[in-house]
Amino acid sequence: MNIKGLLLGSAAALAMGASAQAADLPVAAVSACPAGTLDLDGACLDISGFTRLNIEFDNENTADTKDITWTTAAELNFTASTETELGTLVGFIGLDGGNIGTTTTGDDQGVTVGKAYVQLGGFIAGYTTTLAAANLAGDLTSGKDSGADSDYKADLIGYSGSAGAFNYALSVEEYTTGASDVPAIGASVGYDFGMGSLGLGGTFASVKTTDADTATGLFSVAASVKAMPTDAITLVLRGGFESETAGGVVGSAGTDTDTNNTDWNVLASASFAATETVTLAATAAYYSTEATEVVGSVSWAPVSGFAVIGAAEYNSAKGAADTTDFLLRINRSF
Repeated sequence: MNIKGLLLGSAAALAMGASAQAADLPVAAVSACPAGTLDLDGACLDISGFTRLNIEFDNENTADTKDITWTTAAELNFTASTETELGTLVGFIGLDGGNIGTTTTGDDQGVTVGKAYVQLGGFIAGYTTTLAAANLAGDLTSGKDSGADSDYKADLIGYSGSAGAFNYALSVEEYTTGASDVPAIGASVGYDFGMGSLGLGGTFASVKTTDADTATGLFSVAASVKAMPTDAITLVLRGGFESETAGGVVGSAGTDTDTNNTDWNVLASASFAATETVTLAATAAYYSTEATEVVGSVSWAPVSGFAVIGAAEYNSAKGAADTTDFLLRINRSF
């Protein structure tokens, strides 16, 4: 046998040995979780949130009020999901850092649980935003949020789903604004029409009166139209009405002073993606309390997950001096 034959025979033997050893090695498990999530023994864990620095300037110029306020906020969300024969099983915990650091009173603000719920398919139970707002569009500005948006959260049990272009949600919720042992009812419907959507939502609660022997019904309702005529432009028109201080889906600019003791508001908002990294937005809202709010923002996002936002907010209210506030926000979301 020549040298060439010996070399070829040796290489073949080594290859066969390596193949046999590889067959004896354990095969690495292939995760069924999407990229970017952690596989926790069958449950896929997604972690999201943000950290941000806010620098706010106001023109109140009073002796006991700071004109410039620095605050740092953080949010950390954990979503554990598992596919089952009854739909996706989800457990969600959202931690809110609020305004971290030393406040004007010298106290540090701790971490709170902003939302926590269990979801199986369309069924949901826990503490989260009212399902009455599930299909409503709202403020498009960055940094400053208009009070005409709903941020009402409650302990609730509900169900949401869709049928073609229609979306719906229904829930029973603990009513926390007034004295009531009867859960409030929240409901919303939506319709997607390709270039936008329509939304309608409302809440109803039965609340004890001052004599505790009778109850009165309180309700709120809101409707919205969202249109996207181009990929760069988004428009929103929204209005709401609530009886007395019903809370829930509408939002409020403050205590209502109308003689019929009602509260309503309207909001118009628009955003424009000027470039791939710059977005301009503006929102105007008017309330039955004769209050006006105008917000404008510019967002610059040079890379994914990072944005620098500048915003200005003007407020005019009956019986109070007009105010103008400015905000600079540096934000990292993930």
